[in-house]
Amino acid sequence: LLLYSYVQRNVSNIVDWLSLILQWVVSVQWNCFYKLEYLSLIVVQASLNGLKRCTKIYTSLVVRVAISAFGEYFCRVLCE
Repeated sequence: LLLYSYVQRNVSNIVDWLSLILQWVVSVQWNCFYKLEYLSLIVVQASLNGLKRCTKIYTSLVVRVAISAFGEYFCRVLCE
């Protein structure tokens, strides 16, 4: 009877200890997952902002070249 109660108490302690370790591991994993998710969102947002900026620069360059080409064309047409 004494041995049974001793084993039962130890098993209960081990289960409690394992439960605490499991809770800690899960919380650390979720915390790490949320940090990685947040970091990936920041990277995506920065990439999109960079893409917008590049698109604006490219569009601006295309517009300038087009205006310059049309200006040159009309200048030639008007001067002839």
